Amino acid sequence: MSASVVRFSVAAWAALAAGVGFAAGDQFPVTDEQLSRLGVTLGAAQPVDVVELAAVPAEVVVPPTRQMLVSAPAGGVVSRLLVAEGDSVKAGEPVAEIESVEYVERQRDYLDAAAAAA
Repeated sequence: MSASVVRFSVAAWAALAAGVGFAAGDQFPVTDEQLSRLGVTLGAAQPVDVVELAAVPAEVVVPPTRQMLVSAPAGGVVSRLLVAEGDSVKAGEPVAEIESVEYVERQRDYLDAAAAAA
């Protein structure tokens, strides 16, 4: 096999082994001896049904246009979720029930004021 041009991942190892600096997207020739020293074997790509991976580093990023702020008029503890993750909801639709001492106190103050006004 003659010198091959190998893209970034193998190129990174070869550059490190050779002490050469590189930037993402750079290409350079890698000799058979370098590939052998790195334990790299080349072959034709083969189709597969499933690729089993133990763990893959990743980060899920929600596009800003799909993020929404959920807030409550009073602090408290979520006692029950009314929707599941991934469910679609509309503006104003309840998504959770909250147990709130603050809310109960406000409700009691309102009822006391309504009773005093009557």
